[in-house]
Amino acid sequence: AVIGPNGAGKSTLLGAFQALRNLSDGKLAQTFSAYGGYQATISWQTGSSRLEMGATVQTENSVLTYSAALGGVGVGYDVAEEELHYSPPEGAVGPNPDVSLLPEDPADRASGLRESTGPGFLLKTRGYTCFWAGSNRVRMRRGEPTAESVLPRIARENGAFENVIHAFHSITVWHAAGVVLDHIRRPQVLEPVLVPSPRGENLFSVLYSLKTDKKDCYDELIETLQVAFPEFQCLELPLAGKGYASLNWSQNGAPRPLDAQQLSDGALRMLWLVTLLYAVPDDSFLLVDEPEISLHPQWLQLLASLMRKMSSRVQILVATHSDQFIRWLEPHELLVADIEDGVSRFRWGHEMNLDEWLKDYTLDRLWLMGELGGRR
Repeated sequence: AVIGPNGAGKSTLLGAFQALRNLSDGKLAQTFSAYGGYQATISWQTGSSRLEMGATVQTENSVLTYSAALGGVGVGYDVAEEELHYSPPEGAVGPNPDVSLLPEDPADRASGLRESTGPGFLLKTRGYTCFWAGSNRVRMRRGEPTAESVLPRIARENGAFENVIHAFHSITVWHAAGVVLDHIRRPQVLEPVLVPSPRGENLFSVLYSLKTDKKDCYDELIETLQVAFPEFQCLELPLAGKGYASLNWSQNGAPRPLDAQQLSDGALRMLWLVTLLYAVPDDSFLLVDEPEISLHPQWLQLLASLMRKMSSRVQILVATHSDQFIRWLEPHELLVADIEDGVSRFRWGHEMNLDEWLKDYTLDRLWLMGELGGRR
């Protein structure tokens, strides 16, 4: 989880990952539209219209490092440079037969591809000319300035490109504040969907799919809700008209099931969060903004425990303002955001030498005391 004061860069960090997701869909420009345009997005501290972004994707056979540099053009931008660098995984011996690299001078088409006996480039731009390692030969694309990455357009021509696109496409950003509780309180159309939408209008469909297709997973979800709500027994999704379902919530001591209209905001948000964590596909990168909204403090311990459990199959990053949430984390699970000289800085808790402090204090107390930073 990342914690810090307002303006420290938590949402910007999530936005950077969203940019990679948009890039994989050929919709990078949407990232900047959401912030009021490219010039409004870049940091005024740098004094430059250049923005660099990138990530490393590790597979069983490769370490793939993607980078892109964007440059301001008028009120907009173009993708000025792109690279994809290959490195063999630690401990690998000999060339990888599935990887061929660009020659040192990719413009010399006669030199051809080379064996992956060490690190090298799979994709490289020079000006607006793009060179990449295609099937059996160096490929090239000459083009005009563009606001989108070339990578999605050539992904099928190299398995490494597909791996990077797949990794970026697995990134999803969820804002707990964006859930529209009225959508959950009303009957919903049943659809064949597997993951809750950001606004919650298909939550019942996801619960129905889990119950019918992933019974073990659904049973675990119900058990988790029973821990959060000791009086809770089970959920039912009775039909409320052609193609619609409603929600019935049964609990001990109640003469009849409660419907969604009778449940608290916190209960509905907790139901959405728990369903999201159980429903998200394996190998996803799940980013959740302010999950603590409307939740009872005691539920935050359960939420932290559930996220830790799910992290064996899904990468999870949470942006939070809640000291009561980070109370239940380990130092290596905590990232503190702060502003230094006008620039966002991030530090992991396990890099802060907290062993002596933690003999007497919990992480939330240390944060409130200012010992972790992030307390302007």
